[in-house]
Amino acid sequence: MRVMSELIVPAILAVATQIVVSLGLFQWARWVARRQGGVWWQRATWLPLVALGLGLIGAAASMALLTQAFDAVESTDAATKASALAEAISTTMTVTAIFAVPTWLLYAASVLISLLGSLRRPRPSR
Repeated sequence: MRVMSELIVPAILAVATQIVVSLGLFQWARWVARRQGGVWWQRATWLPLVALGLGLIGAAASMALLTQAFDAVESTDAATKASALAEAISTTMTVTAIFAVPTWLLYAASVLISLLGSLRRPRPSR
């Protein structure tokens, strides 16, 4: 249970930071979409929110696996604790990477598209 309390504050800070960044990118993308007009610009506004969803799912899965790993190691024989913990942490990091890579690719795409739309001349109104 002690491990759980040690993970809560960093997890809350990480989630809060990710939410703030995602909402900022979403607002920027919405401004670009209104400025440029067009279906693809409108669709691109959702990239940061999809990334946020993936990131939150990945963070929750990682926290659950890490908590489970530490709880499992408490009841393990002292001779095998280190290897059991290493294996559990390795599994957790694999799950983290599976979610982190597409999350950051979506964030990068959102930034690039919004930057392109910000630098490009606005589309004339019809």
